[in-house]
Amino acid sequence: MKPARLKALTSLLTLQKRNTTLARTELAHCLAEEKRLENSMSELKAQMQENRILVSQAREEEAQDLTLWNGYRYWLPIAQEEMDRLEQALDNARAVSTAARGRVMDCVRAQEATDGLLRQDRLEQADRLRQQEQVALDERAQHQKMLEELEL
Repeated sequence: MKPARLKALTSLLTLQKRNTTLARTELAHCLAEEKRLENSMSELKAQMQENRILVSQAREEEAQDLTLWNGYRYWLPIAQEEMDRLEQALDNARAVSTAARGRVMDCVRAQEATDGLLRQDRLEQADRLRQQEQVALDERAQHQKMLEELEL
């Protein structure tokens, strides 16, 4: 392999490794955002369930006090809008994560291809060195044989 090609492939591999690392970092951030949104949704669902139970119990115990019930009726649509917003944000985050996964896979494939080229070139170079060594050994043996024949 020519030194310029080796240098170019080595530089390319270095850039690809950096890009792969950046893509993996981006994916980690995307997955963290997904998890944060899922946790927010779980908390809101739990809060909605608690408030539903609280209002049900309060209606059974104190039918005259409508303050809690009116507060719940005001709060519930707001909570449902927030749940819808969180679901939409989670869908968007999942789409971004899917795209980030694709970028990671593309980076890894490109890196593996370059690494394969470098590995193949190293093997070819090792074969050439072995062949050169064998030729040198054969020449030395032939030279030694000729010297022995001349001495006789």
